[in-house]
Amino acid sequence: MKVTRFFTVSAILVALAATPVFAQTTGWTDGPVTVTINANMPELTQLRFVDLAATIDLSNPTEVPIGTMFERSNRTAGYTVSVSSANNGQLVGPSSEAAPYQLRYGTQDEITVTGSVTLTNATARTNFGGVEREVAVTPLVDLEADFLLSGTYTDTLTFTISGQ
Repeated sequence: MKVTRFFTVSAILVALAATPVFAQTTGWTDGPVTVTINANMPELTQLRFVDLAATIDLSNPTEVPIGTMFERSNRTAGYTVSVSSANNGQLVGPSSEAAPYQLRYGTQDEITVTGSVTLTNATARTNFGGVEREVAVTPLVDLEADFLLSGTYTDTLTFTISGQ
């Protein structure tokens, strides 16, 4: 009984292995056969941020590098990078006290982030490694005029990239 089942299962497996796979074929020919290969490269518009985990001292209004943004796109027509701020370009702290700041993105400085601000308007694709842009923040505070409450002040920047 076991031997019969073994041969039956073996016969079914051999039959399945011999079953042809249906695909596009050409007829027999003595000449060359031309095969077309189709492929697709999806649009890639990507950002990568290397965070320096910097802490900004609001009693010292000097520029502080906070990281490096890498922009990468394979669109022939180029791409756009923009930024928006959750607090309209202000670091918000205790009791909703606010400290305005300016952003530097690559060689562009003194950017006030209110609404959505375009940072890059590229007209061509990048290389594989992308384009590197240092990101820095300068608090716009005067310790005498802006005697802020002690504590943590934050803002959230959202960078977006889209193809042209």
